[in-house]
Amino acid sequence: MKRFLIVFYLLPLFTDAKTLTVDNSPGSSAHYSDLTVAYTAASNGDTLIIQPSFTTYSASGFTMQKRLFIYGPGYGQQYAPGKSAVISALKMENAAGSIIQGLYIIGLNINNTNRIIVKDCYLIGAGSGAIRLGPNSTTNISIKGCHLQGDYSQHAFEILNNLNVNDVFIENCLFYRNPGCNTALGYRNFGFVSGGNSTVNINHCVFFNVECSPCNSCSNSTAPFFHGGSNAVVENNIFYTNLKRFSRLDTLTGAGSVFRRNITFHPSDSLIALRDTGNLNNIDPRFTEIAATNGVPSGGTTDNYRLKSGSAGRNAATDATDIGIYGGVYEFSNRGYSSSLPIILEVTPLNRSVRQNGVIRVRVRATTENQ
Repeated sequence: MKRFLIVFYLLPLFTDAKTLTVDNSPGSSAHYSDLTVAYTAASNGDTLIIQPSFTTYSASGFTMQKRLFIYGPGYGQQYAPGKSAVISALKMENAAGSIIQGLYIIGLNINNTNRIIVKDCYLIGAGSGAIRLGPNSTTNISIKGCHLQGDYSQHAFEILNNLNVNDVFIENCLFYRNPGCNTALGYRNFGFVSGGNSTVNINHCVFFNVECSPCNSCSNSTAPFFHGGSNAVVENNIFYTNLKRFSRLDTLTGAGSVFRRNITFHPSDSLIALRDTGNLNNIDPRFTEIAATNGVPSGGTTDNYRLKSGSAGRNAATDATDIGIYGGVYEFSNRGYSSSLPIILEVTPLNRSVRQNGVIRVRVRATTENQ
């Protein structure tokens, strides 16, 4: 970890753009305590900094229809114990050019807009997918370095209209889903990505589809990783499952999807090889360190998903980097920290008292993540 002094964030610079802080903690000196009020006050090109809190920020009072840059401290940050920047029910329409980064989001719907970047976020569903795209024209959507959590009855990523949703790029993301213990077959049919077409590219991701107590009597699941869609490009990913009587993971209702240089692994059963050549089928990826209960990975934010020396996935991707989330060009952080923004550790006043209209001198101690 590198430590240094810093006095400002490096944020997008726009003429006359404002940076607004939002903190609903009691006694906070932020510009706003309510996210809806902060959104109303913001203009196109403004930046919102969401501070960690014990309380969730609700976005149910508005639909984001401005180009905004919304930043949080990361979803697994350890420098404000018990606090996090959690936003619920965030909807985006006509918000072209917006960036969302470093937040824990409960339900994200992106519809009728384009050029949206969501990165370094933890996304989980609330009665629907963690991310839902469409159904109206939605294009050029980039999801990078995110942790997507699906539950026992919902897809993690839903594309609501294969014709209207295009140019979707999912890169260096961790998908985790635990459908429960000895669940019914119906729940086992839900997977990670629902829908999609030839303009959906899934690259350098890791997928865990695991049960805490695998069901020995369940029939084959029909869509454990993908449901619907066709002609997707799926490459350089790792697919890990322990579901019993589960033999294949590329079952899509459509045709023509391409699977290149992926790793598949089941700790006790054999999976049917992926349909294309060059994949590493039924091979343990050999992660560096993963917490597990009864041998089942937990999908936690403190695990290390880097591949060990000697792993068949080292330097084996189509771009000659490692297969999985630590390959490619995007720098994955397992806590949602940004590689371009500092992590504030401490702010210490340097003057014991200040006259009216005087200057407060502070020392800010910060770090960057160095995984």
